[in-house]
Amino acid sequence: MVVEDNRIKLGIEALDHILEPGIIKGSVLLIAGNPGAGKTTLAAHIMYNNIVKYSGRGVYISFAETENDFYKFIGQLGLDFKSLHARGLFKFVTLLSVSDIDIVDKTIEAIMEAIDDLEPSIIVIDGFTALTKILSPPQLRAFLHTSLIPLLKQHVDLSMIITDLPIGSKVVGYGIEEFIVDGVILMKLIKSYTGYERVMELRKIRGVPLNIYEVPYVIKAGIKPLLIYTDEISEKRREKIVTGINLLDQDLHGILRGSQILLTGVSGSGKSVLATYISGEAAKRGNKVLFVSLDETYDFVRGRFRSLGYDEILNDKIILVCIDPLTHNLSEVLNLIDEEVSKENPDIVVLDGVRVLYRLSNKRLFWLGTHRLTNIFRKKNIVAIYTYTADYPHERVPIDTLVDVIFALKLEIMGDRVARSFIVWKNRHGYAPSQKMKIVFGRDRRLEIIGGGG
Repeated sequence: MVVEDNRIKLGIEALDHILEPGIIKGSVLLIAGNPGAGKTTLAAHIMYNNIVKYSGRGVYISFAETENDFYKFIGQLGLDFKSLHARGLFKFVTLLSVSDIDIVDKTIEAIMEAIDDLEPSIIVIDGFTALTKILSPPQLRAFLHTSLIPLLKQHVDLSMIITDLPIGSKVVGYGIEEFIVDGVILMKLIKSYTGYERVMELRKIRGVPLNIYEVPYVIKAGIKPLLIYTDEISEKRREKIVTGINLLDQDLHGILRGSQILLTGVSGSGKSVLATYISGEAAKRGNKVLFVSLDETYDFVRGRFRSLGYDEILNDKIILVCIDPLTHNLSEVLNLIDEEVSKENPDIVVLDGVRVLYRLSNKRLFWLGTHRLTNIFRKKNIVAIYTYTADYPHERVPIDTLVDVIFALKLEIMGDRVARSFIVWKNRHGYAPSQKMKIVFGRDRRLEIIGGGG
């Protein structure tokens, strides 16, 4: 267990970043959550990291499962507790068969034996709901106040108590547990179109000035919190990106690195084509582009790049990723994007078809996700381009206040032909032409934006 100035690190980088300067030594955390939210996984992940990374020792006491089941299921996430047990660094205690009348005495007895045998730095008590079903509120309060909490605080650097939170319930157990412990982490399943989203709520951590309270996460090799940027602000090249598009390079003087750009318009107005063209021209000039499509197939997107003449730089300077939101929840989509960004380190990220995420996900989580995503891209000096189908400004786009530049694309019928144009609706970085711009493709497939400038 890492203890610095009486503070403890959990070993999960994103959580440690939120919980700076660290959890006070001797703290008891309550981890409550809906069935399937990952309570056991979070506690086991924290324990495993502290044993492996920081030379700790751990004891896991369970009212919920056998030792073999624990090794089997948690091992599928890459957490090899069985080998830690063989090395004398971990002990699993099961209290499945304890009778109601003996449950309090057996719990204290198991903890005392584990302390004597292993001198653990970290203890987990899983299935604490069993005690709340047996003890009355006064009995539970007395047990926590006079027996369990003082014992854990005296002998263990960090203790975690796991209990169930029925879906829809706003109270943990009897409602007294939250006030007795030092920290509360709620792990919630929130209904969405594609199933459930997982969100971690940091309700309180004594001694830690929390500035982030809700964190989406996925279960992958343990618990992976999302949208928490832990690095220093990027010092990547500060110069502007040249695209080869006259409006962007001359009238708007290029794209400032870290800019967040919204391309919005009705279906067929040319959002994806314009995003493809910007990506291709920027890539030709040495910039690396990660193009993520949320509503088209890989072959279709690849064909559009080829039709515009970018065959030679595909898979070199342009990385194509297609994600089907119907087979992933919002957190999983964000995790896939985060993994690709970390792997490719692009100069430009295009998220094509963002509206589909808004339609399929919980609206509050969509706002939380996009808000933090734009901030992360800014800190990393990544230009991000979001395409969103809407008749802007008549139809509101949820992310319009988050971005720096808005291009409102228009589709107009003029006689026997369709004309495409757009307006620079917003530009935080300076000049925005006041006239409508025409989008024209020449015979050489080169896109030109003409008109405006005054």
